[in-house]
Amino acid sequence: MNKITKTNMTKFDYISRKLGVIGIVIIAVALLVGLPLIQTITKSNELLVQEIREVNNVNRELDESKLELDAK
Repeated sequence: MNKITKTNMTKFDYISRKLGVIGIVIIAVALLVGLPLIQTITKSNELLVQEIREVNNVNRELDESKLELDAK
């Protein structure tokens, strides 16, 4: 084979390898922590939207009944 292979590693090679491993670990930890957090926030947001809709419906019903009383 005419392929050149590097057999000796320099200080830069070792530092680069460490930084690569650290980067992968940071990404993995961010995903492990971030994904469940995003799901929790999404569920909470959906509940809040539902509550706001219910409050708006109640307010709309109260306004309509108030208008009916005023019309009488």
